[in-house]
Amino acid sequence: MVLLNENDDIYQLIRQNNTYAVRLWLDNTTNDIHQSDEHGFTLLHWAVWYGRLPIVQLLLQRNVRVNAVNRGDDTPLHIAVSHNHFEIVQQLIKYKAHVNVTNIHGNTPLHYACFHRYLSIAQSLIENHHALLFVSNRYGQTPLDLCTSREICIRLKDLAIEQGQDERIIPFEEYNQFSNVRTGDLLGSLSTQPVIDIRELQFECCLYTNHRKEVWRGIFNDIPIIAKIFKLRHQTYTPTLFQHEIDKIKAFNSSYLLVPFAVCHDTPNFIILTQNFYGSQTLFHLLHKTNSLLDPSTSNKLALYIGRGMAYLHGISTSFRPQFVLNSHHIVVNEEYVARLNLADCHFPFQSNIEFDQPAWMAPETLENGTFTNASDIWSFAILLWEIFTRRIPFGDFTPMQCGLKIVQDRLRLPPTGVSSHIDKLIQICTHDDPTKRPSFDAVLPILGKIHF
Repeated sequence: MVLLNENDDIYQLIRQNNTYAVRLWLDNTTNDIHQSDEHGFTLLHWAVWYGRLPIVQLLLQRNVRVNAVNRGDDTPLHIAVSHNHFEIVQQLIKYKAHVNVTNIHGNTPLHYACFHRYLSIAQSLIENHHALLFVSNRYGQTPLDLCTSREICIRLKDLAIEQGQDERIIPFEEYNQFSNVRTGDLLGSLSTQPVIDIRELQFECCLYTNHRKEVWRGIFNDIPIIAKIFKLRHQTYTPTLFQHEIDKIKAFNSSYLLVPFAVCHDTPNFIILTQNFYGSQTLFHLLHKTNSLLDPSTSNKLALYIGRGMAYLHGISTSFRPQFVLNSHHIVVNEEYVARLNLADCHFPFQSNIEFDQPAWMAPETLENGTFTNASDIWSFAILLWEIFTRRIPFGDFTPMQCGLKIVQDRLRLPPTGVSSHIDKLIQICTHDDPTKRPSFDAVLPILGKIHF
C-alpha cells in the first residue's frame, strides 16, 4: 500500500511515473489539480514533458485545464509536440486542446512539429485536426519556414492544400488580432452542444445588472467567459427560437466580430455565452474609465476596426443580419487596441423594444420612428469617431431623455473634435440630416485609411 506523506512532492511523483501515488494525491480534496510552479508549469505540463501517458490520462479524466499556459504561453500541446509524444498529442486533442494556439513567440504546435521534423505528428495535426500550415509566427515564419527537410515541406504543403487550406500567408498580427485562438477553433472547441447545462458554468462575479439583464464573468470548460443573462418576467419566447437566433449569429465568422459560442437556459431566463479575452474591455470603459494613452493613430486604428465590422454586417442580407445597435458600450477592445463588435449585444426578437437609454449615438430618424438602417448606422459611427478622438462622452451634459429630445427637436449636434480637420469633415458628412446623402462604410473606410497623423 502506498502512503503519502504531507511532504511528498507531486512533481517528483510525476517524474517517477508513480500513477497510483498521483491518484491518491488527487483524491485528497485539499490538493489543487490546477496548481503551477514558479515557471507556470502545471501538473499536466510536467506529465506531458516526461511523457507519462497514464498520468496525463488521469489528469484529463479529472478535468485538469487542458489549455493552461506557462510563463511562455506554452500549452501542454506545445510541450507534447516538441517532445514527440504522439499518443499524448492525440489524448490532449481528444480533451479539446486548442490545435492552433500560439505561444509568446507566436508559434503553434505545428511550428514545433515542423522544426523538429516530426512528420507523423505534423501530418496528423493537419489532416485530422485542422492545424494551419500557412500562418506566421511573431517573426514572420510559417511552420514550413522552420522545417529543414525539403521532402517533409513538400508532403505537408500538398496535404494542407488537399485539406482545402489557402496558400496565402496569414500574418501574425492578423492571426492574433484578438486572441491566440482563431474564432473557428474557439467555436468548435468550446462547445459542440446546442445548449449548455447551467451546472457546467462557474459564475465568478457580476459585472453589470439592471431590470432587464445581468452580465457575469465566469468559467466554462476552463475558458474564461462572459455570460449575459436576459431576465424575462414572462415566457413569451421559446428556447428553440432563441437557439435559432444564436445559430444564425454564430455563422458570422469574422475577425471584426465577437460572436456568442453557446446559449444556456435558466427558465424563464436566456443566457448567451461569449469568450472573455484577457485584457479586454468595452470601448466605453477604455475611453472614459481608464487613463490609457491613445494617440491619434491608435484612435484611427480603432475606428477602422469598427468600420470594417460594420461593413461586414452591411454585406449581409437585411433579412438575415442581426440587429446591432452601434455604440461604445457594444464594442470590445483588447490590450492591443483591436476592436470587435460584440454580437451578444444584438437586439433579439423576445426584447419587445430596442433600448433607447443610450440615445446619444442614435440618428434623429431612429429616435423618431425606431427604425435602424444603413444610414443610421453611419450616423452612429460618426458619433463614435467623435467620442474616440475626443475621449468625451457624446452629449454628456444631458440626461438620456434630454439628449434624445434635443437631437430630434433642437437639432443638437456635436462640436468639432479639434484634433483633425479631416476627421471633422468626415463626421459632418456622416451626420447629414438627409439619410440618403450619408456615405456607406465602403466609401468611409478608404477615407479613414488615408488619414495620417
